[in-house]
Amino acid sequence: MKGFWIYKIIVSGEGKEDASITLKKGANIITGPSDTGKSYLFSVVNYALGRTAPPDDDIPEGVNYDTFSLEIEAFESKDKYKLERKLGKNKITVWNINDQLQNILIDTFSTNANLSNENHISNFLLNLCGLKSKILLKNRLKGVKTLLSFKYLIQFTNIAEDRIITKGSPFYFTNVNSLHTVEQSMISSILEETDFSNVDSIEDPKKKETKISGKLEFIDKQIVDYSEQRQKLVEKSEKLIKNKTSLDKALINDQIQKRIEESYNLESQVTKYLNDVNSVTEQKIYSLELIKRFEILERQYLSDLDRLGFILEAESLTSQLPSQLCPICSNEMNNDEIKHLKEIESFKEGVIAEISIIKEKLEDLKESIAESKRNILNLEAESNTLKTTLKKLENLLKSIKPEIQNLKTILNDYIEIEKIGNYIEFIDKETAGLYESKDSLEIQKSEKESTDIVNVCDYDILKRLSGYIEQRLKTWNYNVNPKVIFNSDFKTFDIVISNKSRGSYGKGRRAISYTACLLGFLDFCITEKKNFSNLIVIDSPLTTFKDKEVSEIEDDSIELDDLFFDDIRKTSLESQIIIFENKIPKKINDINIIEFTKSKSQGRYGFFPIE
Repeated sequence: MKGFWIYKIIVSGEGKEDASITLKKGANIITGPSDTGKSYLFSVVNYALGRTAPPDDDIPEGVNYDTFSLEIEAFESKDKYKLERKLGKNKITVWNINDQLQNILIDTFSTNANLSNENHISNFLLNLCGLKSKILLKNRLKGVKTLLSFKYLIQFTNIAEDRIITKGSPFYFTNVNSLHTVEQSMISSILEETDFSNVDSIEDPKKKETKISGKLEFIDKQIVDYSEQRQKLVEKSEKLIKNKTSLDKALINDQIQKRIEESYNLESQVTKYLNDVNSVTEQKIYSLELIKRFEILERQYLSDLDRLGFILEAESLTSQLPSQLCPICSNEMNNDEIKHLKEIESFKEGVIAEISIIKEKLEDLKESIAESKRNILNLEAESNTLKTTLKKLENLLKSIKPEIQNLKTILNDYIEIEKIGNYIEFIDKETAGLYESKDSLEIQKSEKESTDIVNVCDYDILKRLSGYIEQRLKTWNYNVNPKVIFNSDFKTFDIVISNKSRGSYGKGRRAISYTACLLGFLDFCITEKKNFSNLIVIDSPLTTFKDKEVSEIEDDSIELDDLFFDDIRKTSLESQIIIFENKIPKKINDINIIEFTKSKSQGRYGFFPIE
């Protein structure tokens, strides 16, 4: 079995303690919170294998670490090697590690030399994978070719956390449209062992037929799915139409508008009558308050009359007493005291006049009180009339609102029926287009033109690959009995899961399905003994997956991530999977777990030593 695995990652620097981790064949999970060095380790692996981008230099713990090393072992020969690269250098030094653990220099390889140069690191690594000197197709139409680069291989197998959630195809790993043919031919070169060295622009008729058959199979599946959707929509529409009158939608809408206008008018009248009732109530309160004030004034007038009456009675009694003395000054009566008697007489007249005025006012006051009481009775009568009318209006308003709601429900049903009709029309149009495409493909298949552009991947191989991917998804309980079909369309070149394109799922499920594509590819290579690196490195396949996404599966008692880790535990020792993940497996048997705790008092803090 070709390929290699990494058993140690070392980062060193002058005056710094080495930072390192030890890995094993099979499953390895490096877990821990953010900022503990997981993503840094991922970039170290890529950089030490020849990628251009160096590890982040803005990590405080990584300052002055400038040498990156991998210790690897070939699966087949068991030979061990050490790869070392300095920061910012385009050279990788390779040593052979003998049985005495001595490093024997092999050579210093370039990372940017021409691929045809034996001194390129790509050739050394591809040789370990059994893929050295593989020719890939670069242009399907012209038959232009290029050498396989190990850079392409690790772009395919080493997936960063921002890449794993992509909507794009896992098999279009460069994310460059002009390289899609190169990407497809690499897949074909590994899985089919295709030799593109002699390929020109003429397509192999057998492969053309297989490719067309794949498209026809996909079209047939789409037609069946559309037929099932259409049947469900027709049944739903019939259920809505049942017991419905043949009223015109515009008429129903007009009735709703009229009822709404009536409702608005009634609400306006209700508001007016409420205001009138409040106004009458305020007048009544005012009249009652006025009567209280009048009664207080009446008592005051009566008190004044009692006082003045007492004065007159006192004067009358005093005038009946026999006396020769002046009642004012108590002197003997003479001409000078006669004026006092005149004063008494004037005072008496004044009291009588005041009594007369008060009595007139008292009469007026009594009339005002009576008038106010009559007004209160009138206001009460008016209030009762207003309240009776208000009650009728409110009852009428209550009866109209349910009618409006019922009409709206009817109208919504008609709108829903119309929408269903439009979608059925869309399905019919799409189905007609599919049949046209199918007819065209059938003609192409029968003609077997020899002048068509060159095909890259055999659809039969893609179907077999889909089976391995499907098995992974079923094991993880991705959804209810997931069915994987490969859409070989050149622009798409991705799997379809349960009749839904992989890229149309949420990003959590895209990460899971991306991982399934890589592990399914690995399963294919191991089972069918295809040369491959047999090394997969994935950053955060489960981090974006939310627990609520599991609810797509009814009665699912086991979470997807538990099933995922349980499956990873069974990884073949003829391969190596390295996963960087925040989540920790519940079962750790047969998994090499390296946990960063981000705690100085418990376990290992992170990748770098704590100073």
